[in-house]
Amino acid sequence: MGEADTPAPTPEGPLAGRSFRLVAVAERPDWEPGLIAQLRAAGAAVVSTTEVVRTSSAHVDVLLAVDVESAAALRAAGWDRFQVWTVVQTDPGTPLMPRGLSAAGVGRAVAESRRVVVFDEASRSAVESTLWNAAGKVVVMPRFTAEEVEAVSFGGNRVEGPHEPGEAILVLHAGLLGSEGAHVLREYSDAVRARRHVRKVLVVAPGDLRVAVRSEAGQRHLARIPGASLIDGGAELSRVAAGRRTVTVLPRWSTPQDSRAEDLLAWAAAVGAQVWAEPGAVPPQVSGRPVGQLPGDNLSAALDWADQHAGGTTFGAAPINRVAQAFAPHVPALSTVPAHANAPLKVLFVGADYKFAGDLVEALILRPDAEVRVDQWKTNGDRPTPNSAELLAWADVVICEFASRNAVWASQHIREHQRLIVHLHGYELRNPLIHDIVMDRVHTVVFASEFYRADAVVTTGWRVEQTAVIPNSVQSAELRRPKTADARFHLGLAGYVPELKRMDRALDLLEELLRRDDRFVLHLRGRHPWNYPYVWRHPLRRDTYLANYERLRSNPRLRRAVVFDDFGPDMGNWFRNIGWMLSPSTRETFHLAPAEGMASGAVPVVWRREGSDEIFPPESLVTDAASAADRIHRTAGDRDAYDSAARSAIEFATRYEAGAVVDHWLRLILHGERPGGPPSPEHLQRARPVATALAGRADWNRVGRLLRDGRVEQAAAVAQEESRPAWAQPEDVRRLAAHVNGYSALAQRAHRLVPSAPCVPPLLPLAAGADSARSLTLTEGPAGTYVTRSGDIAVGRGDILDDVNAEFDRLVDQAFRIGAQNRATALTVIGDEMLALAGGAVAGWLGIPFVWDLTSEPAARDLLMRMRALPDAPTPQGRLALLAAASATRLIGAGPAERLPVPFETFIGMADLDRPRRVGVIGRSLGDLVGRSWGEPVNLSLGRWREQTVPRLDVALLDAQVLHPRNAWRASEGNTGPLGAFITHVRRHATPLAIVDLGHEGLDSAGIAQARRVDAVVTAHPDDVQRLHDVRIVPSQVAVSTAPWGVRSGEEHVLRPGDRVRLAMRMLGVPETR
Repeated sequence: MGEADTPAPTPEGPLAGRSFRLVAVAERPDWEPGLIAQLRAAGAAVVSTTEVVRTSSAHVDVLLAVDVESAAALRAAGWDRFQVWTVVQTDPGTPLMPRGLSAAGVGRAVAESRRVVVFDEASRSAVESTLWNAAGKVVVMPRFTAEEVEAVSFGGNRVEGPHEPGEAILVLHAGLLGSEGAHVLREYSDAVRARRHVRKVLVVAPGDLRVAVRSEAGQRHLARIPGASLIDGGAELSRVAAGRRTVTVLPRWSTPQDSRAEDLLAWAAAVGAQVWAEPGAVPPQVSGRPVGQLPGDNLSAALDWADQHAGGTTFGAAPINRVAQAFAPHVPALSTVPAHANAPLKVLFVGADYKFAGDLVEALILRPDAEVRVDQWKTNGDRPTPNSAELLAWADVVICEFASRNAVWASQHIREHQRLIVHLHGYELRNPLIHDIVMDRVHTVVFASEFYRADAVVTTGWRVEQTAVIPNSVQSAELRRPKTADARFHLGLAGYVPELKRMDRALDLLEELLRRDDRFVLHLRGRHPWNYPYVWRHPLRRDTYLANYERLRSNPRLRRAVVFDDFGPDMGNWFRNIGWMLSPSTRETFHLAPAEGMASGAVPVVWRREGSDEIFPPESLVTDAASAADRIHRTAGDRDAYDSAARSAIEFATRYEAGAVVDHWLRLILHGERPGGPPSPEHLQRARPVATALAGRADWNRVGRLLRDGRVEQAAAVAQEESRPAWAQPEDVRRLAAHVNGYSALAQRAHRLVPSAPCVPPLLPLAAGADSARSLTLTEGPAGTYVTRSGDIAVGRGDILDDVNAEFDRLVDQAFRIGAQNRATALTVIGDEMLALAGGAVAGWLGIPFVWDLTSEPAARDLLMRMRALPDAPTPQGRLALLAAASATRLIGAGPAERLPVPFETFIGMADLDRPRRVGVIGRSLGDLVGRSWGEPVNLSLGRWREQTVPRLDVALLDAQVLHPRNAWRASEGNTGPLGAFITHVRRHATPLAIVDLGHEGLDSAGIAQARRVDAVVTAHPDDVQRLHDVRIVPSQVAVSTAPWGVRSGEEHVLRPGDRVRLAMRMLGVPETR
């Protein structure tokens, strides 16, 4: 009852054996008959009904609800959401808009359906970009013509039989063309109008379209083509064109997202017409069918040439069933893998992250011979959940996604009758936990690539017969979408964290391309490094990203060509803009993103690394940015060459097609069949040795050699291999690690240490009647303070044995306090770049001239000369040298030019404003000292500071007393209390922030924790310098206001309270207004 009578399905086809039930609780849509015809032609059994009641005997593969109301009725009737597909686009001719999705019930349909159906790419993009859980669930059902449906179903409209040689009929579909291609057709009309004989032109314009063709400005040119006749299409087209060749034209759509090229190609195949495409509209071959390419806009010449060379052959191809093409990838054929004998098999997934297992989980859920449950851990390294033991006891097969603590726990508790499968992704080999997996209880460890399996076998000693290789899967049907017109000039990098993803290489490539063509753009998609605390807390790793951001900041041309795209699961939508997919990583197990890019039609560019030749096509492999730029620039400039490269990428990606990959998994899970054989002897020979691959142990001898050679960046990269905690390392390794990390931490904050100008007014001018001026000198000599014969003061650096960053601040602290106490009027540095940077910071704070004497420092002088030759790509040491040189009033012995030019901005200072600066102050005494010397003070109160910071502050100062445990601003510890919330707020708005200690008590541990979040600290307690360094994350600058030796808290300040405020402002780069 309620079911429409329908003919039997075709016994063979891509949907053979699958059953579809089309459910419409109200009015049936106009497109339903065409859909039914195409589904049947593809071999599916189809029933159209208004009934939603679920019966136990009914087996249905797909319940297609024609609207959201019908879907709601199915859910209310108890149907499984994994059977329900919902059509969410009411009108096939009106694309969905993001703002209207909630009101239309699309969000609920996405959440409660296995798939949702739309009619165009614009609607799919709107749904996926608005609803994250829609990624991978949206199917585009084509808008087919009547001729297409009839040709697929019955072959009724194709022009069959022998074709007469000679002149072809030009057939144009007014509904598909609209106003597109008008210039091509007008050229044709002008070219043939003067001819005595013109070819026959049939304009298919059924029903109301005839009125539009005759009257509307955008389509009148169709009716005015010489020799044109308006027909309804269908049977009339077959009768008029009987025995004649037919051709049609495919224009390049002015708005790519509105293109109906696929519809027109399908219609042309349905009526048996040859297609001539405007240049750039489609590739020369689409779905295995040739497409003629017009010479420019010259349709008349192309048709004349075709008439002369056609002979008696037909250019038509078999009709295209686009519904089958769209639906088949989402309806997997269960018959490819035999059913489990004792169904259902109970399968348990254990882990926290299933981004690589989505296709497999869905395939298992859809099988009647499997039952799936998930033990969702918080992280893979966490403890078992309260339900873990119960779920493990239930399962027949256990799959651990990632080989971390989840795999250790499962291997220790698995039982004899159960099978354990571990999916290892690569990074786990560097984790000592890998040794704790009880391999005697593991059935199979699955790897994504052969070379990583070989690494694992060599480094762990696992038996080869316990391993298998199954690559990551790619959903081509989901990713292959029309590209935007200029996609071939857009590069993509999906995920640039951790630093091994090598964002710097992508920037090198872009910079090289921009020298040749300014149309190139780099898209960086994914979360930022500060979204990963374990990355951002590490000084070395944070410094890697800060260097890249500084590079963008200092190079406007490069910055304008970089787009940071938000993280999101809608990769298919993102790939539409991407023509080249980059994989510059130093190390990857597989790298799924470029494989997905290939499936989308993006051409891969892969830096050579271990295993890259196994996973990617040989023509995609490059050794450096220059070779990559050569290929990209050469190919992107030739549309035909680019289209050919894109087709090759698509073809190569088919080896990772989800259907075949999932079948390997299903055979392993259901029947215990491992795919493939053991690793080849070549792979085992190339595998990495145990020491470097296993426990993350760096080669510290090499680190030391690199440091002695001045190759700090390379030393830091090698040191990063170390995963052992600091306390577990020998003393010499601990000190070497501290030196490497400290150098990196110093480099990342160095831009804050130099003044915006070489010399500013003295912080502490000589008092009237004072002794003659005294000069301060920093040298490489033994640690200590000396008085020269001339009465000047010298400070010796001494040996830096441990943390160079902490030693730097110790030296700055000592030199500043000695200089302040003795009212030094000039400063000279005789030493390397680190000593000179310290001198530049001290001179900037004191406001005195600074001279860097390089006469006796050939290594530092050579470094400066090298950096002058390569100013845009400085090493970490070179950056420090350039910054120190920029802060010097004078350079001695620096070569031809004593004043070294520095081509990039060296200091992030306070911008000049047309209004008074808003200076936020917490602490009444501090507010009185600020006055109006630096702008308009805003005394912030505990209860009103949020509204007082609107508009935002330009600079903020905190009196250190608010960090005292008894102060109301410290009502609670951590970042959630009032003080922590305020600091978080101003940091979010990039407001410079300093703490000024006007008292004598110093900072407690909680105060230190907040102080390390600010830009500058002026403290009265000398011990605070070292205490701030104990936590490794330090403020940019720390200054002490007391005398340099023998001083306890509260004794002998060398800076008055007003001087401390001036120093804090100077450290923040805020000039006085008067």
